[in-house]
Amino acid sequence: MKRSIAYILSAVMIFASMPLDTFAAGNTDSNPSDEIIAQEAVSESAADLRAEVPADNKEEDDTSRFEIKDGVYEAKTQTWDFGSYLIDEKKKDELKYYDEKYLADKEHKATVTNNAGSYNGSPITNCYDKNWKTHWETNQSNSGNHTNAVIFDFQSEETIGRIIYRARVNGAPGKGFPKKYKIYYLESNHTDSEFKLWAQGGMDTVTTDPIEISFPQRTFKKLKFEFEEADQGWAAATEFAFYKSEHAKEDYTKLFLDGACSALAYDVKLNDVLPLEERLVNYPEPLKGLMKNYIEAALSILKVPGRGENITAPITMSQRGSQYGDFGRVRTTYVIGGQYDITGYYVRPGETFGVYANFDPNGPTPRVVLATANHYPQNWYYGWEGHTLSNGYNEFTCGSDMKGCQLIYFYNPAIPQDQAFPPVARIVGGTKYPVYHYNTKDPSKSDDETKFKEFLTEYVKKTDPEHAKEENGTALFNVCELVSDEIV
Repeated sequence: MKRSIAYILSAVMIFASMPLDTFAAGNTDSNPSDEIIAQEAVSESAADLRAEVPADNKEEDDTSRFEIKDGVYEAKTQTWDFGSYLIDEKKKDELKYYDEKYLADKEHKATVTNNAGSYNGSPITNCYDKNWKTHWETNQSNSGNHTNAVIFDFQSEETIGRIIYRARVNGAPGKGFPKKYKIYYLESNHTDSEFKLWAQGGMDTVTTDPIEISFPQRTFKKLKFEFEEADQGWAAATEFAFYKSEHAKEDYTKLFLDGACSALAYDVKLNDVLPLEERLVNYPEPLKGLMKNYIEAALSILKVPGRGENITAPITMSQRGSQYGDFGRVRTTYVIGGQYDITGYYVRPGETFGVYANFDPNGPTPRVVLATANHYPQNWYYGWEGHTLSNGYNEFTCGSDMKGCQLIYFYNPAIPQDQAFPPVARIVGGTKYPVYHYNTKDPSKSDDETKFKEFLTEYVKKTDPEHAKEENGTALFNVCELVSDEIV
């Protein structure tokens, strides 16, 4: 069990001159012919579905990218790469060029209705008002004879391949999150009784981060989003947004063997990467920046000098279970924050950083946790906030109204039997701060004491604003952490 203490560096300077041992704590078979018949049935079903893509949309037919189950497309669900741009008012304008290329219903004139009214003070219009903090909640929970649904009626047919959704944030965070959903379409000159099912999907991990639901692109005059299973039974939404498909990123992600970008695909060489770097000029920000990070990760693995220097080495998360849910399985009690993996990096107010993640999609989902430090001079600790990770690249932003910094941690609520392998992640950006790991079971495996003291000494100097001015830089935040499996 890891536990950590963060100190202001004036206190840590005392530690730097003391021997480290001062801090050591003591304490079923199938018939082959049946399989062939089943495969033929699925193939026919797929052909029928793909034939339904409107003729004027054939150039952007992306149906082959999605699986079909029971005759319906399987949508893909993950946290959205650019969710932080929607939440932070100061960053919304940075989506301008991206929205010009991909946003549907640019005039935002669709009318929205639902089939069960609204709970007092949370009207249905709140889920489509461009405000990512207000919310709508249904007035009737899901039951055996009722499934909540929201219908968007566009002024004219819109080409849509993605839905961006955010669950309720205030009061009851995550309430209404669609653990299972269905998406229906209606073309012009059809009545509501003629809605056709187009895609279905879900996500078990409830989050208040904006999520991206992608499915084969097609035209919609009306779109019905059905909450087949909603968190706590009551459908709700902070906001919906609609976008065209975007698959350019896949050319960059396929350079790697895993979502953490810890190794290149077997046949990838420098000549495969450089043309993709040249293509970056064709994409709007922040998509261009996201894909540039993939290029940097690839070039760092290829050991190209000066490239990928802001990307950490792979970090393997622990599998100690959740603080509350796994006490009965692992018989472990944690101090506050003890279930988190320390990375040794922080971000400044308003700073955006990325996380490449690779984890078992069939096990518990890990999270990135931001702990605010130095917000108040008299107390380093201010609070925690967690964000759900998706396999691949994730992007987050430190609150611009912070006075201190936010320390980056990882939290994996699983024990070994829950996951096929421990999650691995790499951080893009941030600032490294002093961390000392002490191994109480085998002190020889602890961090190098001399190297730590050298880094600590130089770091302390850079926390002085006057010294920072002399170096034409910004003073570093006053934080350090000591880690062991038994620090109290």
